[in-house]
Amino acid sequence: MKRQPFSLKNFTRYFFSFLGYFTLSVADGNFSPFALSLLTANLFVGLNPFSSFLLYILSFVPSFNPLTVLWAGAGGITVAVSFAVYRKNSKTPSFEIVLILALALSPFVALSKNRPLPINLIISCAIIILSFLMTAGARVWLIKGLKYKLSQSEIISSAVIYSLCSYGSIIAFGEGFCLATAIFATCFCTLFLKPSSSLVTAIITAFPISVYRLDLTPFALLSLFALCISTINEYSRLFSAIGGILTVLGFYFLTDFFVGVTPYYFLAPSVSMLIFLFFPEKTAKKIRAKIKVHNTDNIGRYFVNLTRSSISGQLYEMSAVFDEMSSSILKIQNLHDLKEDKNQVVCDDIIISVCSLCPEFLKCRAKDFPPNDELLKLTELGFAKGVLSPADMPKNFISKCSQPAEILNKVNSLIDKSLKLMESEEALSQSRELIIRQTKGVSNCLKSMATKLGRQLELIPEKERKIHDNLLRCGIFVKEISVFKGEEEEINLVLFHSDVFSPVFLKAIEEITGYKSIVSNITSLSNELSAVTVKKRPIFDAAFGIASKVMDGREKSGDTHTVVKLSEGKFLIALNDGMGSGKGAEETSSTAISLVETFFKAGIDAETVLSTVNKILTFSKEDNFTAMDIGVVDLHLGTANFIKIGSPFSFIITRDSVKIIEGNSLPLGILDEMKPTVCSSPVQNGDMIVFLSDGICDSFSSSADLIDFLSTQRALNPKTLADSILEKALFLNDGKAIDDMTAFCVRIFINERAETQLKGVG
Repeated sequence: MKRQPFSLKNFTRYFFSFLGYFTLSVADGNFSPFALSLLTANLFVGLNPFSSFLLYILSFVPSFNPLTVLWAGAGGITVAVSFAVYRKNSKTPSFEIVLILALALSPFVALSKNRPLPINLIISCAIIILSFLMTAGARVWLIKGLKYKLSQSEIISSAVIYSLCSYGSIIAFGEGFCLATAIFATCFCTLFLKPSSSLVTAIITAFPISVYRLDLTPFALLSLFALCISTINEYSRLFSAIGGILTVLGFYFLTDFFVGVTPYYFLAPSVSMLIFLFFPEKTAKKIRAKIKVHNTDNIGRYFVNLTRSSISGQLYEMSAVFDEMSSSILKIQNLHDLKEDKNQVVCDDIIISVCSLCPEFLKCRAKDFPPNDELLKLTELGFAKGVLSPADMPKNFISKCSQPAEILNKVNSLIDKSLKLMESEEALSQSRELIIRQTKGVSNCLKSMATKLGRQLELIPEKERKIHDNLLRCGIFVKEISVFKGEEEEINLVLFHSDVFSPVFLKAIEEITGYKSIVSNITSLSNELSAVTVKKRPIFDAAFGIASKVMDGREKSGDTHTVVKLSEGKFLIALNDGMGSGKGAEETSSTAISLVETFFKAGIDAETVLSTVNKILTFSKEDNFTAMDIGVVDLHLGTANFIKIGSPFSFIITRDSVKIIEGNSLPLGILDEMKPTVCSSPVQNGDMIVFLSDGICDSFSSSADLIDFLSTQRALNPKTLADSILEKALFLNDGKAIDDMTAFCVRIFINERAETQLKGVG
């Protein structure tokens, strides 16, 4: 058999095993072999058979009775040898252990004279039953400890072992030692485990004393002690210890529980209270964190991060596919760009298709006619004009050439063919460029998502415990809770659906986190339970107002707008002004705004979005132009990023002034390449962002007049302000809408409400 190496952990196991053997041996005062049940349980969980046997037999030596040591040793060696044989064959006894124990207890039944034979038989049956009952508890006490979450059977088995051994300790060492152990265990649970575990521990540890005294007073004493210290400990460990001492003193003066005890009786309990009072808080936190981690659903959390990492890797692979597509298309385009000069191609084709068929070809070539430079000039002129006429032919060329008309017709034919080919190539080139931009944009978007998902979520078990306990104090029972910290902290809970709507739900969480919170998602798990995600609430909130009027005589407006939620606390606003009015302008404007909205929601960067929309609009042969104002507002940071493409002034109305957001770029759809105006500005409580279409701006004689008007409107809400701006613009035009008119206003304000915002969640 493999010898176990010495270690402090192994020494502790065998030392406590010996204490268990000894206290069980003396439990009935006659050294009955109750310790045999613990020996069997210890061997079941892996302790060395012969080392355990030696400690077992040593526990019977204090009986000073050779006969007792003899039958105890005979039983112990029977069990130890049986387990050793099984282990040598890599097996573990099953129900045959009943026969082994019956054989091991036969010397006790036959030789023990302290009790009648029937009583010995009853004790033997109890020992066999206890052997099975103690196995799960032995695994907890000697192997698992608090490193793993205990099952109900393990808790019961551990309690049985403790109760029997504690009863034996009362016989061996007196009540004071057992009471000290009970107080220490209760204080330990208060310090490191949940408050409820303190009360359970107090009840279990009071049981041996109550049985010994045949009195329920120990239950009352230790239960009140547990309730007192576990309740007060959250606020002050010193007051918790004082409360525990006062509880004991109360029983001392008000009951007869401590009548007749000596001062020594209080020595051990006092030491337990001192250890509790002065135990280092830093060490206590480490132990609590370790116990919490061991008793948490770590495999579930592991799979959360594993899944995130797996998806992140797949997203990186997908982004590489789009990068490779962009690279391949670019290479193909470069190959097309390396083709021969079109003028020289036309010249060579004329020589082959016209001159080579002429009877004078050899004579002309001998005289180096027609000269290549003259043909090049002729084709260059043809490409410039689109078509050549006889007047464009050089006189010298006509006088020497025998068939100038055929050459002229051929040049025009080749130029026409070449121009059509060039148009086709240009369209193909633009399509390739659009695909390259799109694939690059998708690749960057996937990389960004991969980077975010690649960050491992950090678990915060200490905060989980505090939130759970604080909600429980508010009458809200949480079945499950996890607190993750990625880019921002995220709290996930499973609780009763009605509790989500409780006015104290978020307040209880905010007391622990220290920041205002908001319910960002609710998912129903059953008729009663819901899964809830709580995040940090943005510092600011926003309200929106829109006022618009279609140009007189038209049914459709070329002005469109949108509000898009990009993430929790970040949104996009856009106002698009299609050039002109009516159905065509409306279609162009709605197409552009729809593309922008869709691309931004997908997480594609602004440069790719705008260049793509611009390319799509330039594909049309009609003049589809559109001016656009875009704003991305971060309610956490209090910032607004603006992108202006061909749009008029925008404004931020503050408490003290009116800021102008000015752009100088051309509208979308005019040029193949576009350069938007990009700027950023902080926003504060009470600021108003104002987007206006050119129908509004053109109604005012100057930007100064518009600013003067806005300066008088600072206190209005966004809808009222939008209506006022539109009314003023119409008034300046004698009530006529000379163009499509739209005013889009967004008010930024500090969100100080404490209630849960559930609208639109789920």
